[in-house]
Amino acid sequence: MKKNIYTCLVVDDEPLAQNLIEKFILRLSTLRLIGKANHAIAAIEAIQQNRPDIIFLDITMPEMTGFELLQTLATNRPQIIMTTAHTELAIDGYAYDVTDYLIKPIPFEQFLRAVNRAIDRINGTNTPVEANHKPVEGQYFWIKEGTKLLQINTDDVVYMEGLKDYVKVHLADRVVVTYLTMTKMEELLPKGQFIRINRSFLVRRKAIKAIHGNTIETLNKQELIIGNSYRSAVMESLRNTFIGRAVPE
Repeated sequence: MKKNIYTCLVVDDEPLAQNLIEKFILRLSTLRLIGKANHAIAAIEAIQQNRPDIIFLDITMPEMTGFELLQTLATNRPQIIMTTAHTELAIDGYAYDVTDYLIKPIPFEQFLRAVNRAIDRINGTNTPVEANHKPVEGQYFWIKEGTKLLQINTDDVVYMEGLKDYVKVHLADRVVVTYLTMTKMEELLPKGQFIRINRSFLVRRKAIKAIHGNTIETLNKQELIIGNSYRSAVMESLRNTFIGRAVPE
């Protein structure tokens, strides 16, 4: 049965961050703040006593990190919305099946999106929210990372990695994380420039340095596995660029 009020706990060692999330919670009639904690030990006690529906959990805290706190929680746990100032740390949250992550400073629209995802999960709907996107045209595209819009040159992309409702775009010099499914990303990218090599990876054709059996070596020296069900399609897509044959021994 769908609930009318969802209880929330805020766990963060920064008072300003705590106060901002509290302010956002108070703006929504469907949410009720039941407590705040500035370190993980206090948070564990609050979780045991109050059984919140949603926890806003900071990653970097003294004594025990947010990830270490997650390891102490039972399987039937609240919805976890991670908060952090470091995108690269948020990526690790996928191993713990967190509901969403928010990059500080947190805008209200992203807070609301994360809350809606948590409520969907609580009610068993868990429908990924897709923003309005347009197909990529030309040699660059815009991608949203946290509160920023970044212009990405297509030729700078080495490969893309899907993580549930997020995509890690691996560039030559950095990694960008955006809220988008891999299936949607594949639909938007220029046709013929990228190859799906397994369920979770898209590789830019010109970023492939070599293929060793079922392994692709990229220009940035990463080795990616070609899925068994994808091998024929990968080789067929590259066939018209093959020149010569192996030299007999």
